[in-house]
Amino acid sequence: PSLTYQYRLYPFGEQAETLECWIESCRRLYNAALEQRRMARSAGRKIGYPEQQKELTEVRASFEEYEEVPVHVLQNALLRLERAFENFFRRCEERKAGKRVRTGFPRFKGREHYRSLICPDPYNYVRNGDLHFPKIGKVRMEMHRPLPDGAVVKSCTISKKADGWYASLSLELPASAPPEHAGEAIGIDVGLGNFAALSDGETVPPPKFLLRSERRIKQAQRVLSRRKKGSKRRAKQREKVACLHLAVSRQ
Repeated sequence: PSLTYQYRLYPFGEQAETLECWIESCRRLYNAALEQRRMARSAGRKIGYPEQQKELTEVRASFEEYEEVPVHVLQNALLRLERAFENFFRRCEERKAGKRVRTGFPRFKGREHYRSLICPDPYNYVRNGDLHFPKIGKVRMEMHRPLPDGAVVKSCTISKKADGWYASLSLELPASAPPEHAGEAIGIDVGLGNFAALSDGETVPPPKFLLRSERRIKQAQRVLSRRKKGSKRRAKQREKVACLHLAVSRQ
Protein backbone atom coordinates (compact mmCIF):
# COMPACT_ATOMS: atom_id res chain seq x y z
CA PRO A 1 0.00 0.00 0.00
CA SER A 2 1.06 3.59 -0.65
CA LEU A 3 0.45 6.85 1.19
CA THR A 4 1.50 10.49 0.91
CA TYR A 5 2.56 12.68 3.84
CA GLN A 6 2.84 16.45 3.43
CA TYR A 7 5.06 18.70 5.56
CA ARG A 8 5.69 22.43 5.71
CA LEU A 9 9.11 23.61 4.50
CA TYR A 10 11.04 26.70 5.58
CA PRO A 11 13.86 27.21 3.05
CA PHE A 12 16.13 30.17 3.76
CA GLY A 13 16.80 32.88 1.15
CA GLU A 14 19.23 31.12 -1.19
CA GLN A 15 17.38 27.82 -1.02
CA ALA A 16 14.04 29.46 -1.86
CA GLU A 17 15.64 31.26 -4.81
CA THR A 18 17.17 27.99 -6.03
CA LEU A 19 13.84 26.17 -5.81
CA GLU A 20 12.07 28.97 -7.71
CA CYS A 21 14.77 28.89 -10.42
CA TRP A 22 14.43 25.11 -10.71
CA ILE A 23 10.66 25.32 -11.06
CA GLU A 24 11.04 28.01 -13.72
CA SER A 25 13.59 25.86 -15.59
CA CYS A 26 11.22 22.88 -15.52
CA ARG A 27 8.38 25.07 -16.78
CA ARG A 28 10.49 26.36 -19.68
CA LEU A 29 11.60 22.84 -20.54
CA TYR A 30 7.96 21.70 -20.52
CA ASN A 31 6.93 24.52 -22.86
CA ALA A 32 9.92 23.98 -25.16
CA ALA A 33 9.18 20.25 -25.39
CA LEU A 34 5.53 21.02 -26.15
CA GLU A 35 6.55 23.42 -28.92
CA GLN A 36 8.86 20.76 -30.37
CA ARG A 37 6.01 18.24 -30.44
CA ARG A 38 3.65 20.72 -32.07
CA MET A 39 6.19 21.52 -34.79
CA ALA A 40 6.83 17.81 -35.35
CA ARG A 41 3.09 17.12 -35.69
CA SER A 42 2.69 19.94 -38.22
CA ALA A 43 5.58 18.47 -40.23
CA GLY A 44 4.04 14.99 -40.17
CA ARG A 45 6.59 13.54 -37.77
CA LYS A 46 6.07 11.85 -34.42
CA ILE A 47 8.16 12.61 -31.36
CA GLY A 48 7.59 11.36 -27.84
CA TYR A 49 9.13 11.07 -24.41
CA PRO A 50 11.97 8.63 -25.31
CA GLU A 51 13.31 10.94 -28.04
CA GLN A 52 13.07 14.06 -25.90
CA GLN A 53 14.69 12.31 -22.97
CA LYS A 54 17.70 11.40 -25.13
CA GLU A 55 18.03 15.03 -26.24
CA LEU A 56 18.03 16.21 -22.62
CA THR A 57 21.75 15.49 -22.27
CA GLU A 58 22.58 17.94 -25.07
CA VAL A 59 20.17 20.51 -23.65
CA ARG A 60 21.82 20.37 -20.22
CA ALA A 61 25.25 20.72 -21.80
CA SER A 62 24.16 23.75 -23.85
CA PHE A 63 22.23 25.67 -21.17
CA GLU A 64 23.70 26.27 -17.72
CA GLU A 65 20.28 26.78 -16.09
CA TYR A 66 19.31 23.19 -16.92
CA GLU A 67 22.67 21.76 -15.87
CA GLU A 68 22.15 22.98 -12.30
CA VAL A 69 18.82 21.11 -11.95
CA PRO A 70 18.96 17.38 -11.05
CA VAL A 71 18.49 15.39 -14.22
CA HIS A 72 15.67 13.24 -12.84
CA VAL A 73 13.70 16.37 -11.93
CA LEU A 74 13.98 17.54 -15.56
CA GLN A 75 13.03 14.09 -16.83
CA ASN A 76 9.90 14.27 -14.71
CA ALA A 77 8.96 17.56 -16.39
CA LEU A 78 9.09 15.77 -19.75
CA LEU A 79 7.13 12.89 -18.26
CA ARG A 80 4.38 15.33 -17.22
CA LEU A 81 4.06 16.39 -20.85
CA GLU A 82 3.95 12.75 -21.94
CA ARG A 83 1.08 12.09 -19.53
CA ALA A 84 -0.73 15.19 -20.77
CA PHE A 85 -0.63 13.81 -24.33
CA GLU A 86 -1.69 10.36 -23.13
CA ASN A 87 -4.73 11.89 -21.43
CA PHE A 88 -5.48 13.91 -24.57
CA PHE A 89 -5.44 10.83 -26.82
CA ARG A 90 -7.50 8.88 -24.27
CA ARG A 91 -10.17 11.59 -24.24
CA CYS A 92 -10.18 11.63 -28.04
CA GLU A 93 -10.90 7.90 -28.07
CA GLU A 94 -13.66 8.35 -25.51
CA ARG A 95 -15.21 11.09 -27.62
CA LYS A 96 -15.14 8.86 -30.68
CA ALA A 97 -16.91 6.20 -28.62
CA GLY A 98 -19.76 8.63 -27.98
CA LYS A 99 -18.85 10.06 -24.58
CA ARG A 100 -19.38 13.78 -24.05
CA VAL A 101 -15.89 14.83 -22.96
CA ARG A 102 -13.67 17.78 -23.81
CA THR A 103 -10.46 16.68 -25.46
CA GLY A 104 -8.25 19.55 -24.27
CA PHE A 105 -5.01 19.61 -26.29
CA PRO A 106 -1.99 20.18 -23.98
CA ARG A 107 -1.32 23.89 -23.47
CA PHE A 108 1.71 25.92 -22.51
CA LYS A 109 2.20 26.43 -18.79
CA GLY A 110 2.23 29.91 -17.30
CA ARG A 111 4.02 30.78 -14.07
CA GLU A 112 0.84 30.34 -12.02
CA HIS A 113 0.16 26.87 -13.45
CA TYR A 114 3.56 25.25 -12.84
CA ARG A 115 4.50 25.52 -9.20
CA SER A 116 6.13 22.22 -8.24
CA LEU A 117 9.04 19.92 -8.99
CA ILE A 118 9.28 16.19 -8.44
CA CYS A 119 12.24 13.99 -7.65
CA PRO A 120 10.89 10.52 -8.56
CA ASP A 121 13.73 8.47 -7.07
CA PRO A 122 13.95 6.66 -3.70
CA TYR A 123 16.29 8.65 -1.50
CA ASN A 124 17.01 9.31 2.17
CA TYR A 125 14.99 12.51 2.12
CA VAL A 126 14.20 12.71 5.86
CA ARG A 127 17.09 13.00 8.32
CA ASN A 128 16.68 14.14 11.90
CA GLY A 129 13.34 15.77 11.16
CA ASP A 130 14.59 17.83 8.20
CA LEU A 131 14.35 17.39 4.44
CA HIS A 132 17.46 16.60 2.42
CA PHE A 133 17.02 17.22 -1.30
CA PRO A 134 19.59 16.44 -4.02
CA LYS A 135 21.89 19.38 -4.89
CA ILE A 136 20.29 21.56 -2.19
CA GLY A 137 21.03 19.72 1.01
CA LYS A 138 19.28 20.26 4.30
CA VAL A 139 16.00 22.22 4.24
CA ARG A 140 14.24 22.99 7.52
CA MET A 141 10.98 21.05 7.73
CA GLU A 142 8.17 21.03 10.30
CA MET A 143 7.76 17.31 10.84
CA HIS A 144 4.45 17.42 12.71
CA ARG A 145 4.05 13.63 12.60
CA PRO A 146 6.57 10.80 12.23
CA LEU A 147 6.71 8.50 9.26
CA PRO A 148 5.03 5.09 9.70
CA ASP A 149 7.29 2.27 10.85
CA GLY A 150 8.87 0.45 7.93
CA ALA A 151 7.74 3.06 5.36
CA VAL A 152 10.03 3.66 2.37
CA VAL A 153 10.06 7.09 0.73
CA LYS A 154 9.67 6.51 -3.02
CA SER A 155 9.58 10.13 -4.27
CA CYS A 156 9.44 13.73 -3.09
CA THR A 157 7.43 16.64 -4.49
CA ILE A 158 8.30 20.22 -3.51
CA SER A 159 5.53 22.70 -4.26
CA LYS A 160 5.03 26.40 -3.65
CA LYS A 161 1.51 27.27 -2.52
CA ALA A 162 -0.10 30.56 -1.63
CA ASP A 163 1.17 30.45 1.96
CA GLY A 164 4.62 28.92 1.48
CA TRP A 165 6.59 25.81 0.56
CA TYR A 166 5.56 22.20 1.13
CA ALA A 167 7.12 18.76 0.67
CA SER A 168 4.95 15.76 -0.22
CA LEU A 169 6.58 12.40 0.46
CA SER A 170 5.22 9.39 -1.39
CA LEU A 171 5.52 6.38 0.93
CA GLU A 172 5.47 2.65 0.29
CA LEU A 173 4.07 0.89 3.35
CA PRO A 174 4.85 -2.70 4.34
CA ALA A 175 2.06 -5.22 4.08
CA SER A 176 0.19 -5.69 7.35
CA ALA A 177 -2.50 -8.02 8.57
CA PRO A 178 -6.06 -6.63 8.42
CA PRO A 179 -7.37 -5.43 11.79
CA GLU A 180 -9.65 -7.74 13.69
CA HIS A 181 -13.24 -6.61 14.08
CA ALA A 182 -14.37 -5.91 17.64
CA GLY A 183 -17.72 -4.60 18.80
CA GLU A 184 -20.86 -3.78 16.90
CA ALA A 185 -20.90 -2.75 13.23
CA ILE A 186 -22.60 0.39 11.89
CA GLY A 187 -23.64 1.31 8.36
CA ILE A 188 -22.94 4.70 6.78
CA ASP A 189 -24.79 6.14 3.78
CA VAL A 190 -23.29 9.26 2.21
CA GLY A 191 -25.81 11.53 0.49
CA LEU A 192 -26.59 15.07 -0.66
CA GLY A 193 -29.21 16.25 1.85
CA ASN A 194 -27.05 15.03 4.73
CA PHE A 195 -23.34 14.42 4.67
CA ALA A 196 -23.89 10.99 6.19
CA ALA A 197 -26.75 8.93 7.63
CA LEU A 198 -25.91 6.19 10.12
CA SER A 199 -27.78 2.95 10.55
CA ASP A 200 -28.66 3.88 14.14
CA GLY A 201 -30.69 6.86 12.89
CA GLU A 202 -28.11 9.57 13.51
CA THR A 203 -27.46 12.07 10.67
CA VAL A 204 -24.44 14.26 10.04
CA PRO A 205 -25.29 17.64 8.41
CA PRO A 206 -23.20 18.87 5.45
CA PRO A 207 -20.33 21.15 6.53
CA LYS A 208 -20.75 23.63 3.61
CA PHE A 209 -17.22 24.99 3.93
CA LEU A 210 -17.39 26.89 0.64
CA LEU A 211 -20.69 28.60 1.48
CA ARG A 212 -19.29 29.76 4.80
CA SER A 213 -16.27 31.34 3.12
CA GLU A 214 -18.06 32.51 -0.04
CA ARG A 215 -18.72 36.03 1.26
CA ARG A 216 -15.06 36.66 2.11
CA ILE A 217 -13.93 35.18 -1.22
CA LYS A 218 -16.36 37.42 -3.16
CA GLN A 219 -15.16 40.53 -1.33
CA ALA A 220 -11.51 39.66 -1.95
CA GLN A 221 -12.25 38.88 -5.61
CA ARG A 222 -13.92 42.28 -6.10
CA VAL A 223 -10.88 44.03 -4.64
CA LEU A 224 -8.65 42.00 -6.98
CA SER A 225 -10.69 43.00 -10.04
CA ARG A 226 -10.15 46.69 -9.19
CA ARG A 227 -6.38 46.39 -8.89
CA LYS A 228 -4.29 47.52 -11.86
CA LYS A 229 -2.92 44.63 -13.90
CA GLY A 230 0.80 44.13 -13.42
CA SER A 231 0.93 46.12 -10.17
CA LYS A 232 2.36 44.91 -6.86
CA ARG A 233 -0.95 45.56 -5.12
CA ARG A 234 -2.70 43.22 -7.56
CA ALA A 235 -0.09 40.51 -6.99
CA LYS A 236 -0.50 40.84 -3.22
CA GLN A 237 -4.30 40.69 -3.48
CA ARG A 238 -4.05 37.64 -5.73
CA GLU A 239 -2.13 35.89 -2.97
CA LYS A 240 -4.90 36.74 -0.48
CA VAL A 241 -7.55 35.23 -2.77
CA ALA A 242 -5.39 32.13 -3.27
CA CYS A 243 -5.00 31.73 0.50
CA LEU A 244 -8.77 31.86 0.96
CA HIS A 245 -9.31 29.14 -1.64
CA LEU A 246 -6.49 27.12 -0.08
CA ALA A 247 -8.20 27.31 3.32
CA VAL A 248 -11.46 25.99 1.81
CA SER A 249 -9.68 23.11 0.10
CA ARG A 250 -7.98 22.12 3.37
CA GLN A 251 -11.28 22.16 5.19
